[in-house]
Amino acid sequence: MCLRACGAVWRWLRPTCTCTCTCTCTCTCTCTCTCTCTCDRIARIRGGHNGGRGYPPPDQPLIYGVNFGTTETLKDLRVAINRSGGDSASAYNWRIDARNAGKDWYYESVPCDPKAINDQFGPRFISLTRKGGAVPMISLSMLGWQAKLGPDRSRLASFAITKYGPQQENDSVGMFDAGNGFKPDGSPITDNDPHDAQTPSDAQSEQDRLRHLVKQFGADGVPYVILDNELSLWQLIHRDVHPIGLHADETAQKVIEYSKAVKAVSPKAKIVAPEEWGWQGYHYSGFDQQYAITHGLDHTPDREGMTAGMDYVPWLLTQWKAAGHPIDVFSLHFYPQEGEYSDSDKPEVQRARNRSTRDLWDPTYKDPSWINSVVALIPMMRQWVDQYYYPGTPIALTEYNWGGEHQMNGATTQADILGIFGREGWISPHAGAICHRICRCIRP
Repeated sequence: MCLRACGAVWRWLRPTCTCTCTCTCTCTCTCTCTCTCTCDRIARIRGGHNGGRGYPPPDQPLIYGVNFGTTETLKDLRVAINRSGGDSASAYNWRIDARNAGKDWYYESVPCDPKAINDQFGPRFISLTRKGGAVPMISLSMLGWQAKLGPDRSRLASFAITKYGPQQENDSVGMFDAGNGFKPDGSPITDNDPHDAQTPSDAQSEQDRLRHLVKQFGADGVPYVILDNELSLWQLIHRDVHPIGLHADETAQKVIEYSKAVKAVSPKAKIVAPEEWGWQGYHYSGFDQQYAITHGLDHTPDREGMTAGMDYVPWLLTQWKAAGHPIDVFSLHFYPQEGEYSDSDKPEVQRARNRSTRDLWDPTYKDPSWINSVVALIPMMRQWVDQYYYPGTPIALTEYNWGGEHQMNGATTQADILGIFGREGWISPHAGAICHRICRCIRP
């Protein structure tokens, strides 16, 4: 199995694997085999921007990273960077150590568990990351709202059934009163009070948060600051407090404002943005995406008026360049759209996983999903920063998932992705299951 898993990496990395297999066969020629494999560390990376240098390239040590890696994971994989982010980061309240995951979990505000790695957004995350020998990336909230808690740090619900009536779904295991914000007939609840489970926040509050971190960890203790998460989806993920999608100019100004707040406290910190979710989020603002649900994409207001026909993210880059240099790392997310991001083991999904990694780099590959276009994500990102921002600005893919994380098909796909990243040379946090073992196969 390790031979298959590492074989995809051979396209770029060529580790050496030694396997010992023991097979037991019946008279009907049905065999069961158990294999134990050991993969040597990678000696060199071939081709691309790495030019045959070592792994990772000495001038690009941050190519490989993870999201929410524990100290043990960081030590085991010897990755260089660890990210804390996602939907809960948008509504994280540093003053009370609480979060709200929005649509991801019934719009509940919950206290963070000090022992749960995915609940780490503050000092504990920085400490455990540094103990693991990695560089921390933390996310600041720009949503304008943050989680609040009830008496004795109890949970609060944005769409409480006792207040807003029966709903399609509810949290039957954690907080029965927390609904999903949709009435039994499928219509959304639109008259909720945003103060039910959250409290207003602003740039000053997040600046105070960063000031506390710098005081605790030093000027170099917070090297990367991510400005929130997938802003063009707030109207879906955080509609309890932000039911209307952000206009393009609102996004541009938020990043400028919060970047200034960060630099005033920590001038050395590298600002990472815009963390957009995927293909439609690259081209249309949150307001336009919301508008398109009922009106289509042909005549979206922001694109026709505000951005003068330009794609959303390139337009943001032009606005940020005009404002100076508010971001230091250009970051996006990517999720393939043919069902790959799932646990499906159907042959057609497995084939899609294997081929769709070409979306990351191949200018001749047209994505067959609803995207229906050439993506070539890495070259596109480089072209965008070179043309619309500052040439050579670092780029990062801080979230992605091809699924199948408990299948060998997911492992071979992940191996291919890691090889592509090694060749191209950029920041790419990820972690999960069998994919963890693939990372171990190629670690230095």
